[in-house]
Formats: sequence, C-alpha cells, structure tokens
Amino acid sequence: MIRNATPDDRSAISAITQAIGFELSETETVLASFDQAYSNLESPTSIWIVDDDSGIHGVAYTELERMTDRVHNLLLVAVHPDKQRQGIGTKLVAHIERLVLQANGRLLLVETMATKDFAHVRQLYERLGFDREAQISNYYADGLDKVVYSKTPTASGR
Repeated sequence: MIRNATPDDRSAISAITQAIGFELSETETVLASFDQAYSNLESPTSIWIVDDDSGIHGVAYTELERMTDRVHNLLLVAVHPDKQRQGIGTKLVAHIERLVLQANGRLLLVETMATKDFAHVRQLYERLGFDREAQISNYYADGLDKVVYSKTPTASGR
C-alpha cells in the first residue's frame, strides 16, 4: 500500500537508503531533506511517500523546483534490494506522478546515473513514458554522468 510518509518512517527510510548502497553522507542528505519536509508542513515544497506492505520496502520523494513554473523533480526512488523488480518502483513513480498532477504540477523531472548498474532504472523511466532529455558528463563525480528525464504528469501514471 502506498501512503504518505510520516516522521515515524525516518528510520525505515534510512535503512532502505543504506541497503541500496548509499554512503553515510548520502543517507544523511536524504534524512536532512526528510526532516526539513516535516518541519515545514504549512507550506510544503516536497512530497514523500512509502510503500508499506507489512513493512516499508520503498520510498520516493519529489520536490518543487525553485524558479520554475510548477516543475517537480523526483529526487529519490529507492526500493529495498530484497523487494526490487517486483513492481514497487513502478507503483511509487506512478503514485508520485498522480500527486504531482493533483498539486497542479506541470512537469516531472527525474535524474539518474548513466552507468551500467542503473540501466534497469533508466529502462523503468522510459517504460513509464519519461523522455530522455540530457546527459551531463562527470556530474556526480569524474566518469559518473547524470541522465535527465522529463514527463508531463498524467492521472494514469503511464
């Protein structure tokens, strides 16, 4: 079941990011964004959701891009390795897309690495109707390119 994240989900989100191989500093960055989201509930700029089916197995969050007209950036989609390739990522992205549409979002961006290890992630976004817009060389580190996708959100998430 996909639901909005709550502050009680913080430790599960931390565990998922660590399980997928995030460095401690990357997990801390995710948690800082999560904490900021839940300290500013009166004027939210981000949406956090979790897949909670007998435990939290996945998380996704999107943030409103500053200085744009209703553009959201899907900054994190993470599924515990034991639950990957079971459709959880697809459900999370589709749900985020519907929430962005409900928030009057005009465009949804998603970014990922251009490495072989992330080929299945890029295939997921392409299968869900995202258009590949750009590749930025050496973005994450030397030799680690970023690929940017975009999509106009739809109610079906497809």
